[in-house]
Amino acid sequence: MTEKKFSVCFEPGHRVINGQKGDSLLDLAIIAGTGLCASCGGEGVCGRCRIKLIEGELECEDHLQISAEEFAQGIRLACQSRLVSNVTVEILAESRFDTAISGDAISCTLQSRPESVKNKPVLPLRKVFLKLVPPSGADNSSDLGRLKRFLKPFCPTEPDIDYHLLSSLSETLREKNWKITVSLLETPNGVKIINIQPGDQTLTTYAFAFDIGTTGVRGQLLEVTKSQVLAQATEYNGQIPFGEDVISRINYAAREGGLNQLQQAVVNTLNNLGQAMLSECGLEASDIAFATIAANTTITQLLYGLDPKHLRLAPYVPLASELPLIPARHINLSICPQAYIYTLPCVASYVGGDIVAGVISTNIPHREGLVLYIDIGTNGEIVVGNKDFMLTASCSAGPAFEGGGIKNGMLAKPGAIEDIELEPQSFEPKLSVMGSGNPKGICGAGLINTVSALLNCGLLGQNGKYNTHIKTGRLRKGADGYEYVLAFGREFGQGQDITLSEVDIDNLIRAKAAMYAGYQTLLENAEANFKNLEKVIIAGTFGAKLNIKKAINIGLLPELPEEHFIFVGNGSLAGARLCAFDKNAQTEASAAAKMMTNVELSESVSFMDNYMAAMFLPHTKSTDFPEVYAALGKFNGGRI
Repeated sequence: MTEKKFSVCFEPGHRVINGQKGDSLLDLAIIAGTGLCASCGGEGVCGRCRIKLIEGELECEDHLQISAEEFAQGIRLACQSRLVSNVTVEILAESRFDTAISGDAISCTLQSRPESVKNKPVLPLRKVFLKLVPPSGADNSSDLGRLKRFLKPFCPTEPDIDYHLLSSLSETLREKNWKITVSLLETPNGVKIINIQPGDQTLTTYAFAFDIGTTGVRGQLLEVTKSQVLAQATEYNGQIPFGEDVISRINYAAREGGLNQLQQAVVNTLNNLGQAMLSECGLEASDIAFATIAANTTITQLLYGLDPKHLRLAPYVPLASELPLIPARHINLSICPQAYIYTLPCVASYVGGDIVAGVISTNIPHREGLVLYIDIGTNGEIVVGNKDFMLTASCSAGPAFEGGGIKNGMLAKPGAIEDIELEPQSFEPKLSVMGSGNPKGICGAGLINTVSALLNCGLLGQNGKYNTHIKTGRLRKGADGYEYVLAFGREFGQGQDITLSEVDIDNLIRAKAAMYAGYQTLLENAEANFKNLEKVIIAGTFGAKLNIKKAINIGLLPELPEEHFIFVGNGSLAGARLCAFDKNAQTEASAAAKMMTNVELSESVSFMDNYMAAMFLPHTKSTDFPEVYAALGKFNGGRI
């Protein structure tokens, strides 16, 4: 007997999909492409996949993440809801992610590389125009042999050829009277012929460079021969509905069909980005002859459909540190079918090609002075070193810096509270909102800035708890303990107040403590301290929005003069771009990855000691933050 099917209508967008009795509403939402967030991958612990039942019935028990009042209003968690009838549901605004997020400006030419590594570029992909002598009775060698003979002046060794080209080779050679353009790819094993086109096609060579983050994916369309960026675009990683962090995605990959779903999701994201850039420049997918990708180790393996389960099992071993060149057709990347993908090498399970890309783009392997490189995000990666050595580690900071694990948290996009000023007597807030519209939530930078402001005015103690003896209508008892109301929903035409609870602040303190303890532990392993640092390099889109003083104030960054800090934007994308422009950069990436020594912080006693010491605002050691402690005493009338 055929199982009865029910229809589900997801609003907004009126997306309709059929399902069977007992189907998970979250699974149906993912299949329908609704953009429903599920930070924990459907485990029911994050509370992010909130929907409102408009019509019909769902099988769903009470849940700790849903209050009794909300449950009575029809609020449910999609991951805990099962289909038992035709339903119409609304995905709440705070549980939706948009199709694109704003990118940061990137310097666009090879000239931005440091002088010390600006050797003469070697194009990874080059085109050669040939005029072959047609065969005759005196010279009746094979078509392929003739081609290779005429290529000898351009290739010191005999090139290999992609076998997919052989079926069309004879017709291509004769289409323009033996005038052809040959695309030659430099590989570790020599030169490979990857495309043959009739006529002269040497004027332009196009490539893609991608930075695939856990949350956001950023891409650039490049003209390789001129080292130019023609277009760039940014979009959310389509894997977000399966889990907001890499551990959740590794768990999801273990499900039946999960690995395939995750691979398809990220490839679709790349194809959407690519199509947007191609449309902007009036090009076709077949015009793209090469692609470079920088990503963390988990995302890299998921992209290529490689099981990531051993990344989270001791002794935490990736499948491969360096992957071979991958034909684009193997993952259905929408570029020239004969094109190949270069992926920057990884270092360890949680230190991937994105950090290697950042290291080469900021010239750390050639620096004399000691440098601390920080990529703050869900997986906080750190590098300490210079031309003599590099130590690296990954801190499991959690998603707080990107709005995850925060009740009203969101990514840095229009509607996000990114800064705040507090009136010192009434504690009324003056909000700075991205896009200048009504607030919808609070992003990572806003979270840091808000906690700093609450700490300075004395409303928040250094232990992360509110000083409840202070009287203000903004401070109240909520479901997660005391909370401060950043914005009342009634004032902005929305039902939910935007608050910051003690639980939210505790999540931030844990995240910043993990990062700070990571810096300290790596420096200790290098027999150095913060005073030995020449520069602190802050990478990533989040870093570009960071207020140095406020980040120091809560103990996320070390107390150093501001001139010690450098923002470099998206170092990962910059490194991927360099590798598309120059084969030397690929060589540098390989050498840098081999030079980097991973320190496993989870097995370090020193890290745990440093972490516990950092679980305070800004830190339990006043000697590490003398100026902050002096200022807090001043702000709070001498009280610490």
